Amino acid sequence: TENGAEQFPNDLKVDMAACCTKDREKCIEDVDQAYAALVKLLDPEEEPDPAILKAASLLINAARQRVKEGKVQKSHKHYLRKCMEGQQCSMDILKSKKRQEL
Repeated sequence: TENGAEQFPNDLKVDMAACCTKDREKCIEDVDQAYAALVKLLDPEEEPDPAILKAASLLINAARQRVKEGKVQKSHKHYLRKCMEGQQCSMDILKSKKRQEL
């Protein structure tokens, strides 16, 4: 969902926690900063955290390590090739349906 982190931060936090059932310690380490950014989104005193883009990058990387590409719906596979280490990451890149190359 576009702007899902801003519109449904609690749902996303629950989904993140549910994903960390197998390699729990490593998974929690991989998504900790992303989770913290979502917590800030829930605080009405805080401005939306500019690190939300970093959170998206961290979550994509965590998913890439745990999900086989063949298990991902065709319409969402392009995300697995975005915001990789060494690549730029922006909302425009994330919204694009094109695969990002190194």
